Amino acid sequence: MAVDSITTRKAMVIGTLSYSRRDLEEKRDQNEMINVKVIGMLILTDDITPDLALETIKSLTVRGVFKAPDDVKQALEDRLH
Repeated sequence: MAVDSITTRKAMVIGTLSYSRRDLEEKRDQNEMINVKVIGMLILTDDITPDLALETIKSLTVRGVFKAPDDVKQALEDRLH
């Protein structure tokens, strides 16, 4: 019997944090989800899809600017605190 496990990582930043599609694909491939807390700016690049964001981002707290494609922001709306 195989058991899949998901690891949750925390990213806490004062300043600018940027994730690309490749960054999130690596998280997904390693069965990791991230809790992101940023004071400053969070950037999710334009090549990130809503599905990829939902598969890899468990929660978001942004005190400042959140730049991401509109469809990604909408998909993550219930995970934004």
